[in-house]
Amino acid sequence: MFCVPGVARIANISVTAATISRHANHVSDGDDDVVIQLWQQGLAGLMQGKHESCVKSREALIIDNAMPARICTEGPSRFWALAHSQTENDRVETGSYAFRGSESGRSVGLSIAV
Repeated sequence: MFCVPGVARIANISVTAATISRHANHVSDGDDDVVIQLWQQGLAGLMQGKHESCVKSREALIIDNAMPARICTEGPSRFWALAHSQTENDRVETGSYAFRGSESGRSVGLSIAV
């Protein structure tokens, strides 16, 4: 995971069919980051609080690490994860969002429609 102190942590993650859980006992670990997952390949479902969302390639999930969550992938999947610390004034709406991206050489540009 690439880390810029005080700004964001970035990871390129690949998984096979899996269930990734952040249980209630993990919420007290002090990690209350907001995580944006930008999906490049695969399908997944997110369950967090009262929200259930599905995500596929070229879509994004927003996850609040201050709450329990579960992500289920159905097969090989790949996504970028961007984690950023929350402040008391931040408000997060978890769920699934569409995004557009372009790649040129080694740089990537994207926009997320909320």
